Amino acid sequence: MAIVVSNVSVSYEDYIVLNDVNFNIPVNTITAIVGPNGAGKSTLLKAKLGLTDFTGKITFFGKSLNESRSKISFMSQYQEVDWHFPMTVLDLVLMGRAPFLKFWQSYSKEDISLVEKTLREVGMWIKKDSLISNLSGGQKQKVFLARSLVSNPDILFLDEPLAGIDYKSMIDIFQILKNQKANGKTIVIVHHNIEDLSKYFDNVVVVNKKIIDFGSTKDVLKRGSISKAFNN
Repeated sequence: MAIVVSNVSVSYEDYIVLNDVNFNIPVNTITAIVGPNGAGKSTLLKAKLGLTDFTGKITFFGKSLNESRSKISFMSQYQEVDWHFPMTVLDLVLMGRAPFLKFWQSYSKEDISLVEKTLREVGMWIKKDSLISNLSGGQKQKVFLARSLVSNPDILFLDEPLAGIDYKSMIDIFQILKNQKANGKTIVIVHHNIEDLSKYFDNVVVVNKKIIDFGSTKDVLKRGSISKAFNN
C-alpha cells in the first residue's frame, strides 16, 4: 500500500475533528477524499503531512513521514498563495526545487531543465515569464500544480485543486493527473464534486469525523456511503 492510516484521531482542545480513522490507499491510484463541510477532510490531509498534531500512525510505503518526506508533495488551496507578489511563473515553480538545495547553493541547470519539463507537461511553459498576478484561475492552478510536481514526488496530495476554475481547466488538470498516474504516481485529492468520482477516481475515502467507507469508487458508490456521510 502507498498509504496506511491507522487509528488516527485529531482534536482541537475539546473538539474532536477526526476520531479513530483507519483506511489505506493503493499504489499508483487516484483517490478522492470526500465528505460534507466540516467533516475533517483537509485536517486528514494535514495529519498525513505532519502539519497538525494527531494520535495514531500513518505510513508511506511502510515508512514514516520523516523517512518519506522527499517523495511526498502537497498542493494546498491556491487561495493560500499571495498571487499579487511580483513573481514570474518560472520563479514560482522553481520554488518546488528549493528543498533539494543546500543553503549556499543556487538553482542548477538541472533544476531549470526540470522546471521547463514540468511546465511543458502542464501546458504553461509559454507563460514562464508572465507575472503570476496576470494568470487566470485555471492557469494559476496549473502553475501551482507544476510547483508540486517539479520535485518528482511518488505521492501527491491536493486540497480542492479544482475549486473556482473553469470547465476546460478542470479537464486539463484531470488529464495532467491521469498522465502522472501513468508515470507511477499515487495521487490523493480532497474533492467536493461527487459527480466527478466515477469519471476520474479509482478509489474514494468517505469521511465525516470518522471513516464512513473507503474502497474502489464503484464499490463505494454502490454501497451508498456518500449519502450516509452527508446525512450523518
